[in-house]
Parts: sequence; C-alpha cells; structure tokens
Amino acid sequence: MNFFSTMLTGIGFFFKGIAICSEPSLRKYIFIPVIINFIITSIGLYFAFSWAFDFSEEIVTSYLPNWLSFLSWFLALIFWVIIFIIVIYTFTTFTLLIGSPFYAILAEKTENFLSNESGIELSTSDIIKDIPHTIGLELLKFLYRIPILFINFICLLIPVAGPFIIAILSSWGCAMDYTSYGFENNRISFKRTRMALNEHKLLCLSFGVCVWICMLIPIINFMIVPISVCGGTILWHQKLRPAFEEEIKELKKEGGRKIIK
Repeated sequence: MNFFSTMLTGIGFFFKGIAICSEPSLRKYIFIPVIINFIITSIGLYFAFSWAFDFSEEIVTSYLPNWLSFLSWFLALIFWVIIFIIVIYTFTTFTLLIGSPFYAILAEKTENFLSNESGIELSTSDIIKDIPHTIGLELLKFLYRIPILFINFICLLIPVAGPFIIAILSSWGCAMDYTSYGFENNRISFKRTRMALNEHKLLCLSFGVCVWICMLIPIINFMIVPISVCGGTILWHQKLRPAFEEEIKELKKEGGRKIIK
C-alpha cells in the first residue's frame, strides 16, 4: 500500500472500533471501561482546566519580555493547549493501568467476535486469574511511556515544532496502548509487540492519531477507551496477527500459557 492508502486504512480501524462497540454481545464488556474512563478523565479535566490555565499564565508572565507583552494572551493560549494535552494524556495512562484487566477481557471478546479462532481461547475466569500478568505488562508499557511524557514536557519550550512532536509521540503511545491487548491475550511478549508495531509504523500511527484527537474532545473522550481497545484489536487481528499465526497455533497445542518471545 502507498502512503495515503496506509494512512486511510489505519484511520479506518478506529471507525471499525466505533461500529463494533454497538454489537449486543460486546456491550456488557464496555460498561465498566466507560465508568473507569469517566471517573479518571473527569479528574484529569478538572486539573487541566484549573492547574494548566494557571501554570500557562505563570510561564508567560515570568519569561515573556515586557516589549512582547502584547503577545501574552496568544502565548498563554498556546501553552494552555499544550499543557492540557499532556495532562489528559497523563491521566489516560493511569486509566489504562487501573482498567487493564477489563480492557484485556474486552479485547478478548472482540477477537472472539471477529473469528472462531480467537487466539489462545482464554475464558473470562482465566483472564481474571491472569490479572497480575496483565497489570505487569501494563507497567511495562507505563515505563515505555515515561520517556514520551518527559520529551513532551521538554517540547513545551519548543515553538512551532513542539506541538507537532507532542502530537506524534502521544499518537504513537496511543497506538502502542490499544493494539497491545491483542498481543497480550495471545501471549506475545512486549518486545515482539514493539517490533511488530515498528514494522507497521504508518498504519499504527494513523490509528493512534485518531485516538489521540478524539481523546481531547469533551464527552467523546469518555467513550474513547473501549472504542480504541476494539479498534486496536481489529487492527491486530486483521493486520498484525497473521505474522504470528504459526507461533500462536503451536502455543495453543502446548496449552497456551507460555510467552511467545
């Protein structure tokens, strides 16, 4: 596929996630993720609208020369938007950490819906027993996201290019977050997950951009996590899983409890 068709395909997986969320068999697995996201995102929005506004004004008044004071409102607005984005992205990280067992179940049920060959065929009780493993993987992703958050804070000080870098890095983090559940449910290591995503950078990034943009839209952002989990699982199932098909089949023969490294 060329550049534009790959981008459109990645964007399409986000909208496929929206469509599949309306399936009756998946609705009951969406309720808890929505509640978790609503609570934590509400807290994030509170901090974004209060702390971010005050902090952006403080930066501008402290460092802007007097002869450029006429630009203070414009620069304060730019800083507020960037800080708002970082605050929302940070709180979404905590949402994923807390809700990871429920998102893993939603991803598994989504793959069940897509195909009778649903990876390792783990039951809901199996996934619940696997909660320590699921949270452990989420902590690995959290460590992976720390450099992204650090670079984003540095980019606050970079004019013009800074917001663009923040958007790209945050979108890549979203792509990693929401496609990884399909890998995890099929017992594929985080290292192999990163390698697979790197091999499909543009496809995954275009999906992540959609997630990231919708994450910043009030009301819509309350539903964004389950939609993104479903969309990322469809992307995994249709585009990324075929490269692991033989290994998954072998793992299923062995009982499906080992990790594909």
